[in-house]
Amino acid sequence: MLQKFGGLILKRCVAQYKNGILIVSVYVKTQRIEIMDKPKVAADSPIQVELEAGKKYAYCTCGLSEKQPFCDGAHKGTDFTPTVFEAEESGTQYFCRCKQTCDAPRCDGAHNKLPKQ
Repeated sequence: MLQKFGGLILKRCVAQYKNGILIVSVYVKTQRIEIMDKPKVAADSPIQVELEAGKKYAYCTCGLSEKQPFCDGAHKGTDFTPTVFEAEESGTQYFCRCKQTCDAPRCDGAHNKLPKQ
């Protein structure tokens, strides 16, 4: 059954949980759009990265990237966008992979408060 929604014709809408994340798939004509309400927890520990001063980086905020902690474009079709930044100095940093930090991209220990699975 087709329904009108905001001027678009919806063919189908499916809501489901994948890895603890609510994913809503909306099919509009022949396009599929996914809406995630929270980022996926990519890992429950930080990752050590070596940064180069003056180089730009794109930090993954959705948790779907296969190149954690950096973006590989896997967020396409969601409302997430990477955090792009330029390293101010070269050196070692510890980046968040649980995507719950309040100091992105750096780890603030938020993974220690995640429910154990």
